[in-house]
Amino acid sequence: MYKKNIATWNKKKQTFSCEKTDTVVRAVKKIKLTIYFVYENLLVEKEIKKIRKKFHIPEDFYTDFNLDFESNYIVELLIHTMMKWQKVLRTGGRKIKNKNFKRQIYGSKNLNSLNPQYINDRIWSFIIFAKIFEIPEKILLKTISSLLNCQFPKINDKFQIQIYPTTTEAEFKFIWDDIIEKQKKIIPNIETRPKFEYKTHDLDKKTYKLNQTTDKTHKEIAKKINELGIIPKDKSYTYIEVGKSLRRYKKFIGCSNS
Repeated sequence: MYKKNIATWNKKKQTFSCEKTDTVVRAVKKIKLTIYFVYENLLVEKEIKKIRKKFHIPEDFYTDFNLDFESNYIVELLIHTMMKWQKVLRTGGRKIKNKNFKRQIYGSKNLNSLNPQYINDRIWSFIIFAKIFEIPEKILLKTISSLLNCQFPKINDKFQIQIYPTTTEAEFKFIWDDIIEKQKKIIPNIETRPKFEYKTHDLDKKTYKLNQTTDKTHKEIAKKINELGIIPKDKSYTYIEVGKSLRRYKKFIGCSNS
C-alpha cells in the first residue's frame, strides 16, 4: 500500500511532491531505531531474560536451533521460529501454551513502559518476539517492508479504517490511495461520472421559477433577479445569463423541454 504513488505531481509547483517519500523514510528510520533499541538496551534485555527463563527458551536459540531460516515477512519468520521452539520443548518433555507465552509478552508492563513514542504495539511486540529468540538483527532488518504494513492505517472492504494509537497525520494520508482503489471496484464508472458541483443552484432555481410562473421576458427576469440583491456587485446578470441559468437548471432537473 505505502509503495503506491509515492511521488505525486504538483501542478502548481510543476514538480514532484516528496511528502509521501519523506513519510516512508521517517517510518523506516523509526522502526530501525526501535530494532536497535530492543537489541541494545540493557533494561529490555533484563526483562527478556526473565521471559526466556520462565518459558525455557535457550540463549542464542535462533543460531543454535533454527538453521538460519530467513524470510522478508515478519509473521512468517516468527511463526517458523516459534514452531521450532515448540518442537524443541516437546523433545525435552515440556509443553507450553502459546496463549500463555503471548499473554506474557503483550501484558508485560515493564516491557511496554520501555516502548518508544510513535511505535505501535504490534511492531514493538514483533521486535520483542524476535529478540527473545535472538533472531539476528541483520535478518530482522530484512522484514522492514512487512513491518511498515503494520505502521500505516488500513481500510477494509466495508470502508472501515483502522488506525493505531501512534498513527501520525502524515501516515493517515496514505489511506487515501486505498480508498480510491476500493471506490473504483465498488462504484461503476466512478472515473467517468461528472463532478457534482452546482454553485449557482439557488440563483438558477429562482430564475427558472420566475420563468415558469410569470409571463416575464428574459430581460424582465434579469431585472427582478438583480433587485433581489443576490448577484455580487462585481458581476452582471443580463437576459443572456437568464438563458444560461435556465439551461443549467433544466439539465439539473432532467427537463428536456426548451
